[in-house]
Amino acid sequence: MFRLDRFVIISVAFFIIGSASLYGQANLPVELESAPSINTIASFGLNEGLPTNCLKNVVTDRQGRLWVSPCATTWLDDNYNFFQYDGKKAFQYEVSPDWIAEPTDTTINWFVWGETANGLLYGTSYNYQTVFSWHPDLREQYFFNLHQGEQLLNLISAPGGGILVLTLTETKYQVYRLVANKQQKIGEITLDFTEELFDFDNRYSNAHSFTLAGQKAWFFHQRSGLVTVDLLDETMQFHPWNKLSTQQTISEFAYDQGAGLTWQMLPSYGDQLLLYLGVNNGFFSLHETSLDMQPLPLLNQLSLPTNTPGSPKVVSFFQDQKNNILINIGYEYPFVNDKNKQPYGAYL
Repeated sequence: MFRLDRFVIISVAFFIIGSASLYGQANLPVELESAPSINTIASFGLNEGLPTNCLKNVVTDRQGRLWVSPCATTWLDDNYNFFQYDGKKAFQYEVSPDWIAEPTDTTINWFVWGETANGLLYGTSYNYQTVFSWHPDLREQYFFNLHQGEQLLNLISAPGGGILVLTLTETKYQVYRLVANKQQKIGEITLDFTEELFDFDNRYSNAHSFTLAGQKAWFFHQRSGLVTVDLLDETMQFHPWNKLSTQQTISEFAYDQGAGLTWQMLPSYGDQLLLYLGVNNGFFSLHETSLDMQPLPLLNQLSLPTNTPGSPKVVSFFQDQKNNILINIGYEYPFVNDKNKQPYGAYL
């Protein structure tokens, strides 16, 4: 959750790093097209039609529309759901399951996570017990309730349409594909848990990173390794770190300077995944087929100067619809004023 006095959109000229430099030999130079500089700032607040200044997530659909989810306090206090925002006003829409038949029934608040390949917005109820998909133009809506004792870990858009849902029941992971009102179980796997499950507030805790590359989905099993989900064979397999082709020992230290678990992964280019395993380990590339996993020393050197005061607490990944990856480096709370903290930036 973050609270802003105004909703700010910033257009920035970032470092543009050549992929050959990052993923090649360590002695190759890093190509920088320009120094970081802010070109334009457009701010939006209550005077520009936002119903609240407390925002949790923004999703851009294929038509360029902004869908905004307010933070939890706004949901509960003001009964706001996600809304569309055009820069001047907000538009509320009704998402209502069939089982809500009476006005006196308990109100369900909805949080939008993303858009499917076939143009439906998807997300969850505030308590993460119901997954929904909803078409803003056709007004189609579909709902999926988790089973008793099942915990939602993450959602992503499925290839060809629909949603992939990652859940956990005790020590058993399950992956479902939801398309309209149809549910297909892709697979399940039971693994050992050496510690308690990380507290799940929302997917931006990054405790349960879940990503798609080709016809496989990937997620971390705690900090012990990776699980692959083959969407064609409908199988799941666990790969501990010591079975991957890497010469670097992976530290399983969980927290980066009080910022929580920040391990993440995203598909990058070709057959590669980009992994970030915390400040103690850094960035890696992982080949999807061979499972060859190699550190990225140049990216680590540029983005994680841990030998200086005020080293970054949080590294976040963002990926646009053209698969460009923005790596944002900063602190858990941007308003903290500490003269010893060094400024950090972003890499695209």
